[in-house]
Amino acid sequence: MLIALPCGLSAGGVTTWALRLSGELSQRGYACALILHRLRAGDSPIAATIPPGVRVVDLTALPAMDAVAGDVSIFVPHYARAVESLRGQGPVAISPNLMGDCFAIAAALTQTMPDAVRTIGWCHLDSDYDRRVLAHYEPILHACVGVSDWIVDSLRRSLPARAADAHNIPYGVVVPEACLVRPPLGGRPLRLVYPGRVDENVKRISALVHMVDALTAAGVEHELTIIGDGPASGAIDAAARTRPSMRRLPPVTPDAIVHALDTHDLFVLPSRVEGLSVAMLEAMAHACVPVVTMVRSGAAQAITHQRNGLLIDAGDNPTHDATPQQIGQAMAAAIGAIEPGQLSALARAAWATARERYSMQAHADRVCNLLERVARMPPRAWPTTRACSFTSTNSGGSGTVPSDAASRLARLLGSLTGRHVLLHGTGRHTIELGEVIAAHADRIAGFTDDDPSRANATMWGWPIVSPDQAASFGATDVIISSWLHQEAIWARRAVYERQGLRVHRVYAGVDDASAAPVQSGVSPAQANSPSARAVSAAVRA
Repeated sequence: MLIALPCGLSAGGVTTWALRLSGELSQRGYACALILHRLRAGDSPIAATIPPGVRVVDLTALPAMDAVAGDVSIFVPHYARAVESLRGQGPVAISPNLMGDCFAIAAALTQTMPDAVRTIGWCHLDSDYDRRVLAHYEPILHACVGVSDWIVDSLRRSLPARAADAHNIPYGVVVPEACLVRPPLGGRPLRLVYPGRVDENVKRISALVHMVDALTAAGVEHELTIIGDGPASGAIDAAARTRPSMRRLPPVTPDAIVHALDTHDLFVLPSRVEGLSVAMLEAMAHACVPVVTMVRSGAAQAITHQRNGLLIDAGDNPTHDATPQQIGQAMAAAIGAIEPGQLSALARAAWATARERYSMQAHADRVCNLLERVARMPPRAWPTTRACSFTSTNSGGSGTVPSDAASRLARLLGSLTGRHVLLHGTGRHTIELGEVIAAHADRIAGFTDDDPSRANATMWGWPIVSPDQAASFGATDVIISSWLHQEAIWARRAVYERQGLRVHRVYAGVDDASAAPVQSGVSPAQANSPSARAVSAAVRA
């Protein structure tokens, strides 16, 4: 089996899963390899030990996958050699992960060596992006795996013709033989831990700052340890400087995470979305009681509230998304309400759940059965009439941008003459539609982004501001520049509406977008503005 990690050995559940699964399969006699790409900007590697017998294909000297704009040709020969090195009498199962262009590499392999490759698409997260990637690359998938009941159901709904090839394989973790017993709380603070990516978009990490404030205000003695890094690290470090009960440590090895879980009482996870959190399962295995948001996927499958953990209402519906402050305060209230003696019962029940339902052995058994199944299936090849890439450098459409996106955005921007517009999002969708944005430079005020590390930077000469500062830049309107994440951002639009701004969606369900006339012409003033020239040059580069 060949498992690709497009973000390298970065801290996160997928990295832990890949290391543990490859090690278990190797012990069972399977030939296994990990492909390690360069880290994303801002990430730090974990000093992980590669399991015995697992081969490593080190691509960290090559460009990062998110820097090649869909041109994965530089990676394909390395993958092909890895497949040949693993191939014995049968085909090699390849598991691309996390990024659409990681699947693009698998697609390219199937065009030249289809007999040698069987592609399995893991859906690790309950997100439109992950489902869109699997739908896009459905022609090459021999199987897709959902890590939770909800994800598997959603895959079967989105790919009804392939429902029989969607498999429910929850993660597995190493569970100690005996339940760890911690010292009683009397005379010591409650110890809380969050190990994972320090991120606002998915993990909603700022909720933990509000949790600390609420616990402090309630007089609950506590210590919070955040282990990891990511785009919100600077904001968390700044918050910790004025909160003595809070600290952040850099990423550590999976074994060091286990030690941290053994020395803390509660595992806290305020995520907006999850799949089935590996860190949560590891916490349960080590009797570290989970306190997690009750998002659609994963948590409620493993946790029964007040039996083996605590579930926090996250306002999980299309029209409301709880704020980080609300989530943090709700977490603090649940923690403060734990009765004396209840903690040890919760801890033991959490450990028992992990042992009974989420062991590494059970996970590997299911994966082995799947590997045997796909090995017997006929080859599947990517159509030669379609580009393999998921991302693109232009507005002609890609896996993240529909083919009509440019005309839709042009119509919407054309309807906003005389307004001052911010575009929410600085990712692939915005980059690929840069020429449309340049053509309407006279009404562009700048960009916003949920990622705190992007605030106060610039994009094509325009400022990037945090959503709560949008009105201070004279904006009157905000356009959500995303297809895959549009509805999730729409659910959080109140941050703009409170400032008196109008919020627009580019895609279905927006009356003013669908009714807006197409503006195809570009005035000389627009075409020659500094920002327009900058974005046009950047898009063509």
